[in-house]
Amino acid sequence: MRFTFAFLLLCSLALPLTMNAQIGWSKHVYNNVTGFRELRGDFNNDGYPDLFVYDGNTVSVLLNDGHGSFGNAHTLNLAMTDATLVDFNRDGNLDVAGCNAGILEILDGNGDGSLTLTHPVQQHCAWVASGDFNGDGNPDLVVGYPASPKNGPNTVLVLLGTGDGGFLSVVEHDNVDFNSDEGNACQLDGRAIAADFTGDKITDLFITADCFNDVNSESAVIFGQGDGTGHLTFHKDVETGYDASMKVQLGEGNGDGKNDVVAVGQGSAPHGSGSSALFLFLSHGDGTFETKTVAAGSQGTGDEIILRAGAFADFNGDGIKDGLVMVDTFPLAGGENLTIQLYAGQPDGSYKLAGQSSLGSQVEDMLWGDFNKDAVADVALLRPNSTDVWLNQGTAATCSPKPTSLRSLSLCPLTIGTGSFLVLATPLDNRQVNAMQIYVDGVLTVQTPDDLLDARLSLTPGQHRITAKAWDDLGAFSATTTVPSTAPCTNTTNETVKICNPLNGASFTSNGGKATVEIQAAAATNLKFSALQVYVDGALLTSTTSKSVDVSPVLSTGTHRITVKGWDSSEAFSTTINVTVK
Repeated sequence: MRFTFAFLLLCSLALPLTMNAQIGWSKHVYNNVTGFRELRGDFNNDGYPDLFVYDGNTVSVLLNDGHGSFGNAHTLNLAMTDATLVDFNRDGNLDVAGCNAGILEILDGNGDGSLTLTHPVQQHCAWVASGDFNGDGNPDLVVGYPASPKNGPNTVLVLLGTGDGGFLSVVEHDNVDFNSDEGNACQLDGRAIAADFTGDKITDLFITADCFNDVNSESAVIFGQGDGTGHLTFHKDVETGYDASMKVQLGEGNGDGKNDVVAVGQGSAPHGSGSSALFLFLSHGDGTFETKTVAAGSQGTGDEIILRAGAFADFNGDGIKDGLVMVDTFPLAGGENLTIQLYAGQPDGSYKLAGQSSLGSQVEDMLWGDFNKDAVADVALLRPNSTDVWLNQGTAATCSPKPTSLRSLSLCPLTIGTGSFLVLATPLDNRQVNAMQIYVDGVLTVQTPDDLLDARLSLTPGQHRITAKAWDDLGAFSATTTVPSTAPCTNTTNETVKICNPLNGASFTSNGGKATVEIQAAAATNLKFSALQVYVDGALLTSTTSKSVDVSPVLSTGTHRITVKGWDSSEAFSTTINVTVK
């Protein structure tokens, strides 16, 4: 059963594109689909991301109808504690590999949202990740488990796949043993991500490990650098004050194009209080990391604030990623307050609380995704008795038309200022997208492992070719468009008007039937100047006593006539151009 209503989270955006905007959510509730963790992937090959919910008594797949609504769940009675999504047998259907009661199991996807348990793989499994560790094009699995009297030392196993659901061989790394800076032994009982973190196009391994000190939570990153054969070389890296069972997800956190890790961590401390945060493991590109906090709870003498779940994406449509977090507050006066809070990313790299709203129940996990393919980040929430999907409807920075065929993408460069653009791109793909890129005039400018791309670009004056490219296991697919970029408009020819932007005959891609068109013009005269006027389709848009003008009207689809007229003490003089909004 599904209920729908609107939820508004207020924030302010400093963009001509959308001033003093609200972030609006259309909320959909799917009862009786519960769990503590969630992943997204396409289980029925229509190109739209579905939801995989697990870490309870069941695993469930909720299918996306292509509009961001989800139908009945396909459910199996399995208690997976960690999972990864991968087409392990290369049949074109997404499969699931997960840890169930400490044993690795593989669920074959049937291409319709249903899953079939094939057979347990007789390997111990505290966590699991997937990637191509030996460069043969076939997906591999990697599992790890902590040291114990029963299972032996800390162990990492790389299971090299044959591409048909079997295993070529197993590369064993035992005695992956490290101590924390305090001298405590670290246990490989956390989570893991397989990705290229060093830029050599070889898959590496990022692991969180608990380093117990019996008082405070303490964990460390254990990094395994791949050599392209399935073998890994390990070292201990940055430490945190959170439990190793933190939720981790591959992402890009600071715009440098390197693969980073987004984490939601919680920890314990003396007297029952704890620490929590949404934070980033920022990669240096050499197998080492540093941490950066996006939003954090607090402990001590005041109200206790616990951050339970979070997601990291551009939610307000300004081209800078934000933190969206669920916060549980216990005031000193008693009671409990549940809120969802937006920490808006700032141009200087900081994050500021931009809005909040009350919640009626806990959120166990939070996951972003472009569920309706409008190039805006939506969010899925796991609640005690439901899975909720909130479609983001409050930002003006959306992309239309949406992609309509598999392995295609939409591309929308939106003008946000002189020479500045917000570039949006979203793919439609029934395979997992591993990376997205933006090229400007053939030069790689932006790169992210996300399957949604929005970025700010500053372009020099002139025409520029912008290409957005998405990568899956079949290779790349792309879309290209050309945009004009201008500097401040100047004119030295007496008694003339020069329209610097847009160019005559320029075309603009509409968003919802409309497009913002920046008009820059300058007048020149050696006589007394009185006015500069802008007309669109014969109607006066603006008038100024300045010799230059920069305005950005919103125009509907069709061809439009733009005239800029100057007046001095002698006469009027003007220039006219035509533009098209498609």
